[in-house]
Amino acid sequence: MAPKEGKRKLATKKENKTEEEIMSEKRHNQIAYLDPEEKLAELKDITRWIRESRINYAVTYSTPVYKSLIKAFWNSANVGQVDGKEVISGRVENVDVIVSSDILNEVLQLQDSPDAPDSVPIMCIRGCLLRMKCTGDIFSMQINKGDLPLRYKFLLHVLIQCLSNKRNGYDMASNELMGLFVALVLNKPFSISRFIFENMKENLTRTGKNRTIGSKYWMYPRFLQMIMNVQHPNLPKADNDVLKIEAMNFNSLRLIKNLAHKRYKESDPLRKLFGALHNTAYVAPADNKWRHEDSQSDDEEPELKRMMSEKFGPEPEVSDESDSDDDGGYGGDGGDVGAVGASSVGTTGGVSAGGTSVGGTSAGGVSVGDTSAGGDDEADSDSDDDLLLERGYEMYLDERGVRRYRKIRQEDDPEYVPSDPETERARKGKAEKVAQHQKKKKARRYLSTSSRGSVPQTPIPEPPVVSSPSIAQPVSPQVIPQRSMAASIRATTTQPSVEHQRIFSDMTHEEKNNFLFMQFEAAADRIRRQTDFIRLTKNDQISQLVEIERLKTVVGEQQATIQHQQAEIVRLKAENERLKASEVELDRRSSVHQKLAEDLKGRCDFMKNWYETRNTTIAEGVKTMTKGYDFLRKRVATLWEDRCKQQEILQKRDEDPEDQGNPDTAATP
Repeated sequence: MAPKEGKRKLATKKENKTEEEIMSEKRHNQIAYLDPEEKLAELKDITRWIRESRINYAVTYSTPVYKSLIKAFWNSANVGQVDGKEVISGRVENVDVIVSSDILNEVLQLQDSPDAPDSVPIMCIRGCLLRMKCTGDIFSMQINKGDLPLRYKFLLHVLIQCLSNKRNGYDMASNELMGLFVALVLNKPFSISRFIFENMKENLTRTGKNRTIGSKYWMYPRFLQMIMNVQHPNLPKADNDVLKIEAMNFNSLRLIKNLAHKRYKESDPLRKLFGALHNTAYVAPADNKWRHEDSQSDDEEPELKRMMSEKFGPEPEVSDESDSDDDGGYGGDGGDVGAVGASSVGTTGGVSAGGTSVGGTSAGGVSVGDTSAGGDDEADSDSDDDLLLERGYEMYLDERGVRRYRKIRQEDDPEYVPSDPETERARKGKAEKVAQHQKKKKARRYLSTSSRGSVPQTPIPEPPVVSSPSIAQPVSPQVIPQRSMAASIRATTTQPSVEHQRIFSDMTHEEKNNFLFMQFEAAADRIRRQTDFIRLTKNDQISQLVEIERLKTVVGEQQATIQHQQAEIVRLKAENERLKASEVELDRRSSVHQKLAEDLKGRCDFMKNWYETRNTTIAEGVKTMTKGYDFLRKRVATLWEDRCKQQEILQKRDEDPEDQGNPDTAATP
């Protein structure tokens, strides 16, 4: 007979919660237990690695946390600037408590680099999860720790419980926390202190229906208490004010192991750990990769691409004709050269025919302009933009002709998932790069004062001619006036007179060819001049770019020095606050000691008076005793003298034979 299934008791919501239960969570910012005796063989490798890592002090340091101090800090916390550095300041017991990423780095001993990032690219996170053999949805915004092998699960469990900002749902990890997780595994630079500081800043903007009015959630209470202990060690602390924070223990580790075996089936034999978990001297792969090219492990990149293609659709094709930034810029100049060539023909026609342009259909205007179309700026910009598109996105033109980006939606795909915030941020960053790229190309697009895009598209008229071929002589380049492109184009688009049209039509075929050939030579000479000018300009631009890069390097070094100095200033300020607190404590102790000295002085005066009184009493007693002694001595002397006299009488009587009482006299028979 099958056993009856017990009905699960429904969870009931507790009413009338205390302020501590509303504003804090005892499992948030926990204290980790890392099995120092290594009783659990399955977790021995990962617990040993955490004990030797840079997060060991932050996750294992234990200190009593006082509720009133944490509450006062968050109630008064606000974001400000100190010496150009962003900080969170709160007022606790009439003193300021300052929190910044540098202070967190120093107090928690995280060993963060000042220029380290606080995020990891989403593709690197997904690739690393595949390498760990994660069984869950790697494209989700939340990763379940139960989908990882036991040792990786325990590391993620420690990060969730001890370093994250989570107040519930302790089985799930956000993409930001997964970035920290992957950075530790691959030994990538990552600023944990900035990660914690950003979470604290975010807490200042959060509100909720269960929050106390005017209060913020008591986030990271253990870390805040550690900072207060350093900056203000003499804050009042009461035993009945301790905030409860749970600590992991051996049973917690054993429970994690048992649950992991039920949910995730490990390989037999176990896969060895990779990255920094296997070798502390591991060097992170370049280009945000999750494995080295010479790694002996399986390559997950093809599988990841296949999964992304199934999830978000095929990758958009990239044009092979796209050029680099520099090529596209100078290609655009080539387009301007063609326009200048056309303007030179118009100038020649103006000289030969009394101000009428001939560049409309001449060889210079048509052939030169057409050959320069390969360097068009807009074509280069489009191809460069396509290179910056992320997989799953496409570019389109709106009703105003402006390029925009959107996610490729498939209406018949039931598994369509909107993009996550990490991808949106990446897309916005790429859009900014596109805008900067276009701005850069626009700044060096034109050599003349006019823009090609403003030229009206008008029909090209029949070229005017002079009355006879002998007049249409080519003009020397030295005497060609420097006209703007706009003026040249206006000249080429001027409607010719009927007379000139008739004269040109009256010319023979050979005369027409000679005339057009001369105009082409003049245009070619003008193009050569402009080419030399472009070459010189290009050299100047290259020199300017080199100088800009050098200045950027100098500025970067100066910024690094400034950041180092600012960090040193923050450290010195913290040290100054500590010394001030020590000075206050010394003053308090000095006042206590002064009171004790005054009390001892009063007691000394009392004892002195008592001893003086006693000495006087003793002196008077000695005098009385001396008088008594003198009296007794005289009395004894008198008695002694009387005794001596009596002794003499007795002796005389003893010597008197006739004395009957003398014992020496023989008795009468």
